Amino acid sequence: MMELLIKFIIGGLLYMGIEVLYDNTSDRSMGLVGGLAFIICTSVINAFNLNYWLNCFIVANIVTILEYIGGKIFNKDYHIWDYRKIPFNFQGQICLPFYLIWFVVIAPLIMWLDRIIIITT
Repeated sequence: MMELLIKFIIGGLLYMGIEVLYDNTSDRSMGLVGGLAFIICTSVINAFNLNYWLNCFIVANIVTILEYIGGKIFNKDYHIWDYRKIPFNFQGQICLPFYLIWFVVIAPLIMWLDRIIIITT
């Protein structure tokens, strides 16, 4: 249980940190999306013995899907983020540039942090 809590907090802070770097602001709802994404991604990665690139692909897709769902829920009333000005966006909720960030930067970071959390808990 402690491991899940640690993963949730790290994932939430990481996701919110990326939002702050991009837009100088974030929202608690992004912490929820990031925490949930971290837990799901590490669970999937640990459940299957897949190669590195496939793990990156899976992580990028999980994060993007959760970001889309979170956007549809939280942006409906609160308008927390808007990617409509970013090229290759879908309904202003997700976009290709962030998908590539999840693939190139976040997936390896999640895999690395997961190993550290497992060792220390």
